[in-house]
Amino acid sequence: MKKVVPFGAGQVGAMVSRLMGPGYWASCFADNDEKKWGSSLAGIPVCAPHEALAGGPDCVCLCALDEERCGQMERQVRELGVFKGDFAILINAAFPDRSIHLFDTFEGFDAKDVAVEVREGLSRAKEGDFAGTAIDYVDQRLLYRERARYYQGYFPDTFACCSAEAFAFVSIDADLYAPTAAALPLFWERLSPGGVLMIHDVNSTQFRGPGKAVKEFCRERKLLPVPICDLHGSVLLRKG
Repeated sequence: MKKVVPFGAGQVGAMVSRLMGPGYWASCFADNDEKKWGSSLAGIPVCAPHEALAGGPDCVCLCALDEERCGQMERQVRELGVFKGDFAILINAAFPDRSIHLFDTFEGFDAKDVAVEVREGLSRAKEGDFAGTAIDYVDQRLLYRERARYYQGYFPDTFACCSAEAFAFVSIDADLYAPTAAALPLFWERLSPGGVLMIHDVNSTQFRGPGKAVKEFCRERKLLPVPICDLHGSVLLRKG
């Protein structure tokens, strides 16, 4: 059994600790943040780096933020799944001369979508998950606030007013099967030549709905998704 120290006690580190295969175990997390020392994450203690290394691990795994997905977006403007707007900020900054259309319930997961998750055994999602945000909070964080358009409510009902739009870049981060399956054909049919759909969580072990939706969509359209080397298994679909 090889002893591993994940460096970074955050979302990425927690995911890495769950994805370790047989023959590996996380003895502790190392982190530079002194406030985290002495706490635990996913039942694993968090230590100062020098303490973690003193235990003689076989290897250290650097658990960095999801930089690849952000970098890919900048090299390539709509977003389904806004939450606190972290990715919307980057999209808005990368496309200062374009409108950004932001779709979200801003009240967390809808009961209808959660019912599908439960019925299909796709996740442990609960109604109201990811409800801790508001349009005003997101809007204040955008660099080019005047370019933002917000669509609050149940998707795809909120899409009707955008049915005549053409899209250059679309980020789909809805976590669940139903909104992802609804979004794929709506955005793909309106994607400009050379435009890109980026779908998050396609290979996620926590939310398996997006992967199911993408597989069905690509099989029907005979499309090949291009994987991005991020922790959550994001993929790109580019329109020729």
